[in-house]
Amino acid sequence: MLIHIENERGFTLIELLISLVLASLIGTAIIKTLTDSQQLYRAQTERSSMNSNTRMATAILPAEMRELSATDTIGGDITAMSLTDITFKAMRGLFFTCTAPADGGATGTVVLWGTRSFGVRTDIDGARDSVVIFVEGDSSTATDNYWLHAGVTGTPAIGTACPGGAASITVSLSSVRPIGGLGGVTPGGPLRSFEMIRIAAYADALGDRWLGAQLYSAGAWGAIEPILGPLAPSGLQLTYFNAAGAPTTSVDSVARIGLVVIGQTSIPVRGTGGMRRAVDTLITAVALRNNR
Repeated sequence: MLIHIENERGFTLIELLISLVLASLIGTAIIKTLTDSQQLYRAQTERSSMNSNTRMATAILPAEMRELSATDTIGGDITAMSLTDITFKAMRGLFFTCTAPADGGATGTVVLWGTRSFGVRTDIDGARDSVVIFVEGDSSTATDNYWLHAGVTGTPAIGTACPGGAASITVSLSSVRPIGGLGGVTPGGPLRSFEMIRIAAYADALGDRWLGAQLYSAGAWGAIEPILGPLAPSGLQLTYFNAAGAPTTSVDSVARIGLVVIGQTSIPVRGTGGMRRAVDTLITAVALRNNR
């Protein structure tokens, strides 16, 4: 009995090679599309983060500096300044006296309403804060009013020493200027707490630049801490002007501060010039309190 077997034709070598080439081309196109999409997404994310950081800087810095005054005869709020950093008294809280202070000349005690405080912080930190207290003088004129300056000794005491047994904050003061000035403080007078802060652009261990802040506490400057970034190499530029609009280098005559913040992406992103770090620049200015 004869069995007839038909020959079954398979793929030729040329057909297999063509199939592999086509599969490789399709695979390459898919990978390129995915890679381009990933790079586009990363670039958009980096640019969004950069824009957000730059705008945050131009919101934070004016908010801090708007409180400053350079015209205080006892001592202005700016203590040091340069093109890339500024050291100043950052206002942190607003309180009101509830009784007449105990005047000890260069020392004293002031009792504040414990339930009537406003600001960034509603407490007074003895290690970080100093205070200024408004002295009314002659209530019929504004020419003799001023802000008394004093340091804070120890930790303020929380109690009920205000009239009617109301909540109170009792603060012990030192280095009162002018000496004996507490005698002119009346109940209900405002007291403002402040801490010394330094804002600067600095480079980290990898060479990236950031906007950072240092706080003065317990008699020493702390380590600089990043606020936001990264910034371009010249990412923070500060300029200072007096009341006449002329540039000044004197901390006692600053009426306006110009701010230039240049942010950049943390990694290179694709743009019209190829792969490089994108930058975003914002320019603003802030007028200081009592010296516009």
